[in-house]
Amino acid sequence: EHILTYFRLPIVITVIFLAVIGYYAIHLATVKDVALSVVCMNTHADSEAVENLAAGFAEEAEIDPKEYEVQIATDFMLDSEDPSMDYTSMQAVDVRIAANAVDLLAGDLNIATVYFYREVYEDLNRVLTEQQKAKYAEYFLYMDMAVMRLMSDEEGETIRLPDPTKPEEMEEPVPVALLVNGDSIFADACYRNMSNGIAIGIVVNAKNLENALAFLDHIMQ
Repeated sequence: EHILTYFRLPIVITVIFLAVIGYYAIHLATVKDVALSVVCMNTHADSEAVENLAAGFAEEAEIDPKEYEVQIATDFMLDSEDPSMDYTSMQAVDVRIAANAVDLLAGDLNIATVYFYREVYEDLNRVLTEQQKAKYAEYFLYMDMAVMRLMSDEEGETIRLPDPTKPEEMEEPVPVALLVNGDSIFADACYRNMSNGIAIGIVVNAKNLENALAFLDHIMQ
């Protein structure tokens, strides 16, 4: 009994240590690399449809589900008039982008327009193929670089953002997103009953650019 008491603490510590090691070994053995990360702001999502969308794209893109996963996150709600009012959600989106954990960023047209001027969207002219540019030109959504510079020069001032569907009214229009049809598989899964338009674009530091481009093709069919 004396010997058991003497060795009890080391035994407990050893058991706990082995349990922790075992947990992380299992975690590392089962964790999957991310083949594509899509973040959707202000969604009206159907969880089953979202899962089906991810699985359908993975199958079409020949992504091995045993090794990779397609992530479509739909739990970010922000006020398009003042996203800073929803600090937790805004910070969560920004942290993901800063950590290179977002490839595509989607949202209703109002919040997406706000994010166009947060310098997180890639210029589509630089990342789309020539074939994609020709195919999706009519769906381009734009930001105005002249307005971006004005916002930088007049920080703190309220500046009216231009209509992203009207590049002809901008000084320096740059295409940064696509307008998704309301009857698309993407809208059906993530933005049901949305009436003000859905935008999706590639994030400037996207890690999985090839899959991001393929996903745009998948949802714009």
